Amino acid sequence: MAVHRRRAVPEGEASDRALLPVFAPRLPFGDPVRLLLDRALRDVLPEPDRLDRGLDTIDHGAVLPDLPDRALPRLRPRLSAATPDDVPRERRDARSQDDYEVPRALRRRRIRRRGDPHPSRPLHPGDDGRAARHPVRDRDLVREGRCAAPGPWPRRGRVSAAERSRLVSLVAVGDELLAGLHPDLNSPELARRLLELGFETRSVRVVGDEEQAIASAIDRALDESSLVIVTGGLGPTLDDLTRHGAAAALGRGLVRDEEAVVELERWFAGRGRPMPEANLRQALLPEGAVAIRNRVGTAPGFRALRGDSVLVVLPGPPAEMRVVFHEEVAPWLLETGRALPVPGERRFHLFGLSESLFAERVGSWMDRDEDPRMGCSVKKGVLSVVLRALPGEGSAERLARREAEFRAAFAEWIFSEESPDLERALGRALIERGITVSLAESCTGGLVASLLTRVPGISAVFPGGVVSYADAVKRDELGVPADLLATHGAVSGEVAEAMALGAARRFGTRLAISVTGIAGPDGGSTEKPVGLVWIGSALDGKAESTERRFPPGERNWIRTLSARAALFEGLRRLERRAKTEPSSPPPH
Repeated sequence: MAVHRRRAVPEGEASDRALLPVFAPRLPFGDPVRLLLDRALRDVLPEPDRLDRGLDTIDHGAVLPDLPDRALPRLRPRLSAATPDDVPRERRDARSQDDYEVPRALRRRRIRRRGDPHPSRPLHPGDDGRAARHPVRDRDLVREGRCAAPGPWPRRGRVSAAERSRLVSLVAVGDELLAGLHPDLNSPELARRLLELGFETRSVRVVGDEEQAIASAIDRALDESSLVIVTGGLGPTLDDLTRHGAAAALGRGLVRDEEAVVELERWFAGRGRPMPEANLRQALLPEGAVAIRNRVGTAPGFRALRGDSVLVVLPGPPAEMRVVFHEEVAPWLLETGRALPVPGERRFHLFGLSESLFAERVGSWMDRDEDPRMGCSVKKGVLSVVLRALPGEGSAERLARREAEFRAAFAEWIFSEESPDLERALGRALIERGITVSLAESCTGGLVASLLTRVPGISAVFPGGVVSYADAVKRDELGVPADLLATHGAVSGEVAEAMALGAARRFGTRLAISVTGIAGPDGGSTEKPVGLVWIGSALDGKAESTERRFPPGERNWIRTLSARAALFEGLRRLERRAKTEPSSPPPH
């Protein structure tokens, strides 16, 4: 809690020195801050950011006497640590004692409400939160105490009410998750499914089986998002405390849901077993919560409202969570209009382009305010990009325009719009076109063949390959001339092309791909450093080679990138041939 003590302002002194910080730690998202203002500052400081009444007035700052009744239970636990004693006793009066000293007034529920003299208005990212007619008043609530000096009110940088309605926060509960003994499988799956329903995951929290930690995580999640989904901690044992934490965050007690009891009895009866007394704990729900049926387990979920945010609590076992979400939660979100499926999206998978260079090329396309919105991720050298239209009129047209622009800008790196697996893209292209392929590998030691043989049906076009690690094998098995090895070295474009031609002859294939390079950690030089890789390809007797320079690093990482680069070069060679000679017959 940031509290500022007042002092007199000498004549001619800058008024921003009137506030002396007592202590001002930065607060997490959603926590309001009390500010004590001197009279000299009242006319230069703006009003706090305002949004809609209720939940959002707490999140983004509001004048305390204007808060509606339903907001008071939410303020009580958060402001209980305020220190009104920092205000000199002689500066208090009976009115401020009841109106403004937050903890005491909240405990007595005697805060006066003067109505709302300032009509609420929506704010959008980048809007100025000032209301010129209404300066900040003594002990108003403000965001992070940042208006302690005169001047423009800081830009909000927060989300509008419409954007907030699309935000979801996830909370996973379990000591075993927090300790790293088991992975959190629920949150990634929920995030993917919610994305299809038009939600954007704002945060993912993992907490242990502790009531206070659960309550705090849920409280903060409800502050920042319109939908909060909690998984885990609904079992019958004493350490399953999610119900208690949720009730605390909602400011309510726990009550037994008789319908949930009937469902539990029916579940055990169907299995010919008596219901243990401990399972009755699973029928305890926060007051006002609605039970969510779980047909595959004993733990019912539940949903509850706090302000305009929805809290949904689901069982922790992934199999149960999946069924309950699919059968109960997703349909409810759609029926109530909270879910708004994404109008459309496009996915692209690229290779050979670093994330930093990609960011330079796309520029402002990745801004959060852009429509369609763009996101990207990198895994094993493959850059996956998604263009996602935002709900609204004309979204399909905007998505189509951006898709065309993206294709034009990144055509040479795009290898798939379906799977991020290079081996699948190359394997499918070979099978569909009936083109046979063989391999000649040196530094990758069979990794390319290992990846390619993952593709179902690849045996129809892939007879085999040669791991030619030693120069002698390159000469004897692939027919690479000895003078070529002596003149250019094993790691060279000339040798890579000779290896590809040799593999094509040996196996009788139309396409052959070769890899030769320096994976390290030894063997590098100034001219040929660790990470230098040459990839050759021979298609219908015509050989080409491409140089790749990977950053020096762990040996197996360089080998992995080299193998994927070989797959990409083979695919690119096929695509170039298809564009220039789409009906080229195989040689006889």
